[in-house]
Amino acid sequence: MYKLILSTSIGLMTPILLSSLGGLFTVLVGSLNISLEGLILISAFITASTYVITGNIFLSIFIAMVITVLIAIIEILINLYFKANIFIIGLGVNMFAVAITSILSMKMFGHKSGIFVDNLNISEYGFNGEFMFNIIVYLSIALCIVSYILIYKTPFGLRLRAIGIDKSSALASNLNIKKYKIIAFALSGAFASLAGSYLFMTVSSYTPNMSAGKGWIALVLIYLGYKKPFGILLASFIFALSEALSIYMQGAFDIPLDIILAIPFIISLLSITIYSRFRKEF
Repeated sequence: MYKLILSTSIGLMTPILLSSLGGLFTVLVGSLNISLEGLILISAFITASTYVITGNIFLSIFIAMVITVLIAIIEILINLYFKANIFIIGLGVNMFAVAITSILSMKMFGHKSGIFVDNLNISEYGFNGEFMFNIIVYLSIALCIVSYILIYKTPFGLRLRAIGIDKSSALASNLNIKKYKIIAFALSGAFASLAGSYLFMTVSSYTPNMSAGKGWIALVLIYLGYKKPFGILLASFIFALSEALSIYMQGAFDIPLDIILAIPFIISLLSITIYSRFRKEF
């Protein structure tokens, strides 16, 4: 049983880990991207619809990533050059994602109920062995390590952090703040895109609102992880573990379903409260 819970936890961790890592780059430059939820949903839809058309999962992931990155870049460009509030832009993207996926689903497939495929051979893309992990699971762990190296061991990461810590000093050092913010948002779009593609690959289908709040949870986990890649990895695993346990409890205990489903979010709320208290004291 513990192997099943561990396997489920790691699978559930992957999309929120990827989204959180992407959001981390935008936090570091002082412009949090709150559109992660919408970007995940758009990516999942594009991956699914492109796969139906092309039958090539890797091409589908690539196209989804290109479009998602472009949307993220457009967000920050509107903020930088039109002085629009980045949070309002992010909320707009989240609402846009729900609307545009429904419209395109109706136009392309004649219904809004979802996109289902039966020719996606999951075993070809990394689902094998005792724990049955998707290739994107391994990629998410690798990207966590790469993110740590990029942020803390390279001049690029030093400049990112400098912009977020003290914008005036960064300007005085002749750093191109706009360029780094654009790169940070592009990275957040790429990571969120992988999260969306992963959701499609795990169930071989796209359903409306399948992002299911993962983008919002990712924003919380960035801060629970102390804005550090490995801290985010730990926070993501703890949340995913609580979600996996809640799934197991549905069949093992006579507890109202609503309470069981709320457990991961209750843990997130308690965690952020404890985190805030801890930060104040220390």
